[in-house]
Amino acid sequence: MIKSKRQRQTDLLTKLLDRVSQDKTEVNHTEVWNDNISWIHKKMSQVAGGDIDLDSGGLTSEDMLKANNMWTRYSQQPATNEMPS
Repeated sequence: MIKSKRQRQTDLLTKLLDRVSQDKTEVNHTEVWNDNISWIHKKMSQVAGGDIDLDSGGLTSEDMLKANNMWTRYSQQPATNEMPS
């Protein structure tokens, strides 16, 4: 069965929430971390509640960019500045 756009976006936001929630580097859960968690919950509510018109593309490009930046920031592997040889 093919998932709807709404379900796919909900699934992706859930994965992002899990990833951000499990981050070990945010020891004291800073204001930025709290803002990110709050933003994810807000977007999940909008998608699930139908506040976003999914026929017109769903989450905005700004939303997707922010989610991608969070996904990268909370990656499990530390980023390195070294170029592979």
